[in-house]
Amino acid sequence: MKKEELFRAVGKIDDALIEEFETQAPSSNKHWARYGALAACVCLLAAGALVWLSKDRAALPIAQPATEQAAPTVQPTTILSSEQAQGALTPLAELPQLSYAEGDGEMAADIALPDGYFFRDLTDEALASIWGMETLSWEGYDPSALELQTELIYDGTGRVWRAIINGTLGESNFTLTLSPERVPSTCIIYEGGMTCEFYGTDVTALRFGSHIEITFLRGEGENAVGARLEANGVTEETEALLTRIVSQSLREDGILQLDQLKVEAVPAWRRETLTEPQARAETGFGEYLPETLPAGFAFEAAFRDLGEDRNWLSASWYNGYANLSVTVDKCADLRGLVHADEIEKYDRDYYGAEKPDVPDEYWESWSSPTFYAEELTKEVIARRLSESDMGNLYTHFSVLYPDGTVVSVSVSAKESTLWQLLSFLLTN
Repeated sequence: MKKEELFRAVGKIDDALIEEFETQAPSSNKHWARYGALAACVCLLAAGALVWLSKDRAALPIAQPATEQAAPTVQPTTILSSEQAQGALTPLAELPQLSYAEGDGEMAADIALPDGYFFRDLTDEALASIWGMETLSWEGYDPSALELQTELIYDGTGRVWRAIINGTLGESNFTLTLSPERVPSTCIIYEGGMTCEFYGTDVTALRFGSHIEITFLRGEGENAVGARLEANGVTEETEALLTRIVSQSLREDGILQLDQLKVEAVPAWRRETLTEPQARAETGFGEYLPETLPAGFAFEAAFRDLGEDRNWLSASWYNGYANLSVTVDKCADLRGLVHADEIEKYDRDYYGAEKPDVPDEYWESWSSPTFYAEELTKEVIARRLSESDMGNLYTHFSVLYPDGTVVSVSVSAKESTLWQLLSFLLTN
């Protein structure tokens, strides 16, 4: 998923604002930091949302490294008795009750995926093991009646970094995020909250309109598990379910654990900052970077990231408010792949310059097109250009090479300089 798509995934931010923001970023290290906390948050939120969309024309075959997708081995430290796990629904009145405070205000926090991160499915068995059960129930409530989507995010050591459980109940939806040792961080923090007690553990609960947020930490040290439970469109039925989840997680004779989900098979990974010579020396990557840049442009930064389903190098240069970013990706998605003669799928002004009404089926290619390298021309790029209030031309797009490499560029500069910056892509 590309940076611009990540912004839209959270806030439906207008395209013009995103692109204008790109052109206004000052030089030096701020170029790489300009996406700030929001981009870091979005990489977590969007990580599980990547889908492959079929194309009318077949894409070039892309060789992907084979990866083993085995589910984590479940070895619970404790299993609850069948009466505890499969008992009748506990009357709500017999459970501790959540006390909600009215929240007000919000702010962005910074979340970034850990080094070496990778994803695994959370099987039904693994899900039940979090609460020390063979078959999951929350105070007798059978979650099989819910629409659940679950996922594990691991760090580079094979330890669970996040366990994420999304559920839908009627018109309501909730997300339970668990992490070892601390309460999971979040992109949006609502101020306020009231602390109540569940079986000796402090629980902070907040209501913000139809949104509810509940946080708590069970245990201490390495075996502690923190939880953030968020729900939207809350009804009485949803609120009762949230109470049962909190109670099941904190009851004195219950269990909340993640260590049993640790895996030994950790995919190879690499994440580091490179100098310009190091970036150019990266075999299979450095040869796709521009050999020369216009006078006055200085190297800014380069990064290398390798892991499961990702293998890319990114580098950037700047000269005042003019800048060029290049990402060479060996595992890029091709949802925006488009041919040069399909101008209705990528021309920025085809549907009007102001608030264009782009058909849904063309949105991917119109917002972030990927062109075939042999079809890329100056005329094609010109259809992607926009002008900022500062007089710079700016654009972003990607290029697919016959070996499957995708080179993505984001550029902002005066017209003559812009074409010099992009000349390394133009062979036609």
